[in-house]
Amino acid sequence: MISISQIIIIVVIIGLISFVVWTSSSGWKRKYPLTLKEYLSKYPKAKTDNGIACGFCNSKSLRNLGVRGATDSKRLVSCNSCSSPLYHAQQ
Repeated sequence: MISISQIIIIVVIIGLISFVVWTSSSGWKRKYPLTLKEYLSKYPKAKTDNGIACGFCNSKSLRNLGVRGATDSKRLVSCNSCSSPLYHAQQ
């Protein structure tokens, strides 16, 4: 027979696992809330003849990282010069 304390421990463990999964899957969009289209509409001067630039410092040196590694399809783009988060993309 399962006691009340064992049920509480199981519920707490399930809650912690759910919280970790939720934060890891939604956290990247909170830090990088804009899509490329939204970013370019907010910072129209960021679109240059040679690509995209930082809307804050105008640097064209951007960092494009995967959320969970180099091959991840969820991408985070930030400025290499001022480290500002710019936008997220999914390939």
